[in-house]
Amino acid sequence: VELSDGDVARIGDAPEVYVIKIVGDKKFKRHIVSPEVFNSYGHLSWDAIKSVSSLDDYSLSAWVRVCTGPNGTAAATDKVYEINADMTKHWLNMTADQFYARGGSDEAIYNVNQTELDLYTTGVDVLYQ
Repeated sequence: VELSDGDVARIGDAPEVYVIKIVGDKKFKRHIVSPEVFNSYGHLSWDAIKSVSSLDDYSLSAWVRVCTGPNGTAAATDKVYEINADMTKHWLNMTADQFYARGGSDEAIYNVNQTELDLYTTGVDVLYQ
């Protein structure tokens, strides 16, 4: 099964569903941690989830942001959060350079809607160490 940017996929019949992101030769997967998150996107359909044998070629990303810049672009003030399976969000309280030094990349950040971000409980900040 061929996956494209924006597809939703799962491995076999596993309950975990991922949103696929492809930027150039970089491939990412983001776990959708609850049905409410999935349903916050009107364009996603449970019937459109693709079943694949593996997602090993995709790096796991839990980083999200709501883009508030012109035409849905990222603004300098947009916060990046790490999303955990327990429905918590954790602000990455660090500079962009510190984020990159920890292995982060702009391509790995998923743009999400405010409805999704509001579904999560705020947890402790992630600090650069």
